[in-house]
Amino acid sequence: MNIKKIISKFGPKEKEEQKTFLAVEISAETVKSALWTVEEAKTKIIKIGSLQEWDGTNKDLLLTAIDNSISATCEGQTTEPKGMIFGLPKDWIEENQIIEAKKDLLKFICQKLELKPLGFVLSLEALVTQLKNEEGTPVNAIFVQLQENQSFISLVQLGKIKGTKVVGRSGDLAADVNEGLARFKKEDSFPARMIIFNGTCDLEEYKQQLTSYNWQEDLPFLHFPKVEVLGSNKSIRSVAIAGGTEVAKSLGFKIKETEEATSGEKPTPKTQKKFDTLKNYKSSEKSSDLSIAKGVSASDLGFVQDKDIAQEETKLEKKPEPPIEKATEEQQPQPELEEAPAETSLKPPVSALGKILAFFKKSVFNFRLLFIQGRKRLNFILGFLGLLFIGGGCFAFYWYVPKAKITVFLAPKTVTKELEITVDTTNNSVDEKNKAIPGEQKEITVEGEKTTTTTGEKIIGDKAKGEVIIYNKTDVEKTFPQGSVLVGPQNLKFILDEEVIIASRSSESQEEGEQVVYGKKAGGIAAASIGTESNLEGGSIFTFKDYSSTLFSAKSEAGLSGGTSRQVKVVADEDIQNLLAQLTDELKEKTTNKLSEEKAIGKEIISQKMEEEILDKEWSAEKDEETDQLSLKLKIKFLTFIYDRKDLQTVLAILIKDDVPDDFIFDPDKAEIEVKKVTVEKNRARMDVLIKAKLLPKINFEEIKNNLTGLKLQNTKNYLEQLPNFTRADIEITPNFLGKLKRLPPVSKNIIIETEVEE
Repeated sequence: MNIKKIISKFGPKEKEEQKTFLAVEISAETVKSALWTVEEAKTKIIKIGSLQEWDGTNKDLLLTAIDNSISATCEGQTTEPKGMIFGLPKDWIEENQIIEAKKDLLKFICQKLELKPLGFVLSLEALVTQLKNEEGTPVNAIFVQLQENQSFISLVQLGKIKGTKVVGRSGDLAADVNEGLARFKKEDSFPARMIIFNGTCDLEEYKQQLTSYNWQEDLPFLHFPKVEVLGSNKSIRSVAIAGGTEVAKSLGFKIKETEEATSGEKPTPKTQKKFDTLKNYKSSEKSSDLSIAKGVSASDLGFVQDKDIAQEETKLEKKPEPPIEKATEEQQPQPELEEAPAETSLKPPVSALGKILAFFKKSVFNFRLLFIQGRKRLNFILGFLGLLFIGGGCFAFYWYVPKAKITVFLAPKTVTKELEITVDTTNNSVDEKNKAIPGEQKEITVEGEKTTTTTGEKIIGDKAKGEVIIYNKTDVEKTFPQGSVLVGPQNLKFILDEEVIIASRSSESQEEGEQVVYGKKAGGIAAASIGTESNLEGGSIFTFKDYSSTLFSAKSEAGLSGGTSRQVKVVADEDIQNLLAQLTDELKEKTTNKLSEEKAIGKEIISQKMEEEILDKEWSAEKDEETDQLSLKLKIKFLTFIYDRKDLQTVLAILIKDDVPDDFIFDPDKAEIEVKKVTVEKNRARMDVLIKAKLLPKINFEEIKNNLTGLKLQNTKNYLEQLPNFTRADIEITPNFLGKLKRLPPVSKNIIIETEVEE
């Protein structure tokens, strides 16, 4: 009996190494990745990597983003991926091929990461195919892919991508989608379904914008469209599953075909594509089936020329078969003993020596038979002992090795109560009578700096200047003081730069007779306000604000110039207030983070009433000062109270004791405690505390464990359902290969029961 062969039947079988592959989806702003494999003739995702951002142009940033994403994907994996497929955006493809610039970029990525490329697929096409497989019918929808500066509006009818329009982001997504749909050639009607995806922000706000828009007013919608939001990982899942299915076929995996639910039509299997040579990309405009293509040369991206990729995997060497052992003596066939035929003639008489030799020969033969029979008995005894040992081992294994963990979920009885608790820095212990717990004041000084963009606006510039001739038309001398106001064309005002004294008018004899000559004198003037409108041409006439033009006037011979104006950013009072409030909040949060170290050792912080004192404040500019940026350096001292969480739980357990029924227990660790209001005095803080106590029924779990030993799973569940406030139970039995033989361990100490509150 070969005991090794018997034991080997119960030992673990070596698993064939699982082959894994990567899927990398690239958009203009982000990179996603997934690790996938083939199990049970289906592509399955093992893990989704982290979402990474890049600027859309820098290849080093793209390399870093892909590297970080697939590093997160492959973390904890023991097998190395055999290659990767790319999910690419529509604008990377031109005339059914990857454009040259992007082809060089993919080559760079593959070389740096030392990964074998298996092909590429359009991300949107993979998404449409995946939705078709999930829903069972070809997709009819308008896909809206959001990016930071633009949106891609794609029309999909009967699983075929009719076209994609790129629209710049305006802040109103509904208007952008409306503009994109209007660019399509005239359609009888648009699908009554919109799908938003691939955004890095919360898409619910955009869903509301599309839902509240009147689509049937300008566009041919027969029904108001239903708006859906896809999860952030839906697109990379589609690239990995839908695209991975076609890749797996080309690598020789047997893949189960997805049955398509069509109206009376027999589903046709998809055409399997080969990867040994480069093929033209099958445009999504012509087919709804997913196409896996390689628009780059094999040598460029690491493909092996004239060989199937599946054939390039490392071949396992055949193990030499063990040599055939020679049969032992007892295993060799023994010759049968034949009786001698009866003699028909007389034998010669046997001598004494002959008799002795005959006896010796017979004795030796009998001894040999006895030896052989002894060996057979020994083998039987050893075999019996081996079976006894195996049976005893199996019994010991069944009795001592199996373990069970039962998590019982119980519906709690909730008791809500509001109490006033005092945190007193002068106390050293819990005072249940006065509802007080010990605490201490904590003082933390933090400093920081913050900059903001100014929002104030101001017009600055220069005033126009020049010289005028002032005329005195009266009979008396006139003095105009500095600052006198003159009014020019278009009612513009000007100011006299200095005092001017002008003689009275006079008469002069002329050939024509007596002529009146006005008194006159030059004086400098400047515009009352800045601006180019005060730049006047020569010959402009001025009057004085307080006098009639019949008495005094002025005239500019050369004109006025030098007036300028421009609008600048200045510090507004609102900028100062907002920056101070924002930086104060940041420093307060910084203080709270510092105090989180106290939480790690069981302390709680009264952050609702954190006092603050500004120790130092430095501004980079004053109010109304011209600048584009305003900076503030701030140093603040914060003062707060801290207390021990266990002390609060202790006093609450005492104060709520009368509200707990006798057949229930209160676990302070599972209670919800909320501080509603805080009043701070000199050495103490008063808190209005709302406690939601979740009471669980008293259960004797030791008795339950003794009753559950050796029970089948169904009997165990039936027993647990009789517990008070029971809702459900999770039962985990190890080892898990027992199948239908699964029972709870026969030893109660190998059963662990935990309780959880059913939310």
